Amino acid sequence: MKHFVLSLILIVTSQLVLPYQSFAQDIPEDEEGDEIVIINEDLFGNGPARDILPVPINATLFRLACCIEIEFFSNIGEVTITLTNLTTGYVSSTVADSGYGSVMIPFISSSGLWRITFQSGGGGPSYLGTFIM
Repeated sequence: MKHFVLSLILIVTSQLVLPYQSFAQDIPEDEEGDEIVIINEDLFGNGPARDILPVPINATLFRLACCIEIEFFSNIGEVTITLTNLTTGYVSSTVADSGYGSVMIPFISSSGLWRITFQSGGGGPSYLGTFIM
């Protein structure tokens, strides 16, 4: 009986600590995503430019599934991801942990020019990209 209870506790605990973060539905197998070019926003701001480093974020737009897959190539902590439709004014914001490696972000599909911004916590660098729906 002790072994059964211990095994049950281990199974439940392992299910709680496995990293998983997803906010979207499945992507159809036949849909190919469009890459969203992400740049370091600080290089074009009013302040002094930071060192030019590779952007640690890759974003892929899946139009039919109405979602964006975000891949983090390094752990930059919690990141606030904001989607803004510059045509309609619609804004959606999500906080993701870059330590998970990737995250799926759903969004309301409406036509127009969209901007996606990434702001890392603690005043770290910010990144942005644009795409058209």
